[in-house]
Amino acid sequence: MIIPKLGIAGAAITSLIAYVYIALRCVFKLRQFIQVKIPWFNWLKTIFAGLVMLAAIFILKNILAKIAALNIYLDAVICAGVGSLLYLLLILALKIINLREIKELAAHIMSR
Repeated sequence: MIIPKLGIAGAAITSLIAYVYIALRCVFKLRQFIQVKIPWFNWLKTIFAGLVMLAAIFILKNILAKIAALNIYLDAVICAGVGSLLYLLLILALKIINLREIKELAAHIMSR
């Protein structure tokens, strides 16, 4: 129903809804077998950081479109870079993750 009206955006929205539903079903099913503490507050903070990043990318994209006609790839690299940096700063500021965890993850990735 959504895909014919919205095209690829409808497909993305539909996929997002399906994945959220599946994740929540898995968590609630898992709780039947083992004691699981669900980090709802951290999930909400992560969603907030993602929405702020998304808004920043849209705003930056509009600003770049108005001030200069950049190459589409350069535009994408600038927006992705600024968005990623903002997201990283937000998840650190909101204490979703800390520098120690980032170092451990980087070390784990480099050891492969």
